[in-house]
Amino acid sequence: AELFEYDIERGQNSGMLDFGSDNIQGRLAWSQIYYINGLMDAIYKARRDDKAFNVFSPLLRRMRLRIDMEVRLIDQLLSEPTGIHTRTFTRDRTPALFAVQTSRVLLLLLRFQKEFPDARPLVNLDRLREQVIRLDKHIEVLADSGEARKWMAPGVRHLRWPRGSAFYFDGLAVPYNHQNEWAYSVFEARRGQHASSNVPDLDPQREIIRHFLKHLASNGKFPVLTDWYYWWGHAYDGYDTVSNRSVNKPSYTGDKSLAWISFRTIDLMSVLSGLYFMPEIESSGLIASALQRVQHGEVYPFAARLLVDSGNVPGLREHVAHRYARAGSPWELSNAPWALAMLPTK
Repeated sequence: AELFEYDIERGQNSGMLDFGSDNIQGRLAWSQIYYINGLMDAIYKARRDDKAFNVFSPLLRRMRLRIDMEVRLIDQLLSEPTGIHTRTFTRDRTPALFAVQTSRVLLLLLRFQKEFPDARPLVNLDRLREQVIRLDKHIEVLADSGEARKWMAPGVRHLRWPRGSAFYFDGLAVPYNHQNEWAYSVFEARRGQHASSNVPDLDPQREIIRHFLKHLASNGKFPVLTDWYYWWGHAYDGYDTVSNRSVNKPSYTGDKSLAWISFRTIDLMSVLSGLYFMPEIESSGLIASALQRVQHGEVYPFAARLLVDSGNVPGLREHVAHRYARAGSPWELSNAPWALAMLPTK
């Protein structure tokens, strides 16, 4: 507890971190959300595990207060016309809503509501939920064509950046993790609204998860790191100017790079979230391989939460726990509670 508090107090902005930040540079989506989830994870672990309670009990009251303050300011920000728009990822720095970012905000607020049912209701949660589900005013669209048959049959839905839009890769399908995160947020938004897993309006999200499984987990397990790719489709294969696919990227050699650990974590959590709504999928191999990926540090430790929710409790290898026990930047605080609670007692 002292170590966790020490790293927070000596962190960015003397411990204020990204408190009260906007999302113009993407800091809400890619920094603040990480550490708020980390604080919630400390409380989540303390509620379920005696060792974690012993670690974090001196901080629980202050962590809850900090979470409340941070989330209230995000809710207030959502009242602004361009509250969670970002300029960082557009070619001409025009403000835009990206599905991967709005989905992350929605996931955070949904989790806050679930973890703290006694909290005062959030003013803008319902509006954000519908905006994300419908992709209202987002830079991406839900498409059903545009890729070669080897990647996707016509009619299968996925997310794309329309040709001529302000993103660098306009005219192309979004990477796995971007659309998986959107599917994840819609799954979680619908989870509390339906008693049954057979929800017909989740078919586009099911198609997105099936697409990932078909290409990267066809053996029923999450891919090994050397087979876990970031891009797919034309962005993976490359294309020339004759194809006239993109305004901002007229030709491209193709990108066959592997997914970073943050992207792998998004993919894994999205699939685990979707399993409830996709009972036809044989899940045993996916869950077993997810446990291995967490234990070995191949995805971030905080992905363990979705495994714990399903009754599977992963441990961390000792060297992995040590790797994530310290936080030198705000986003790294997301993993510290899991690492500190799993360090072996000497």
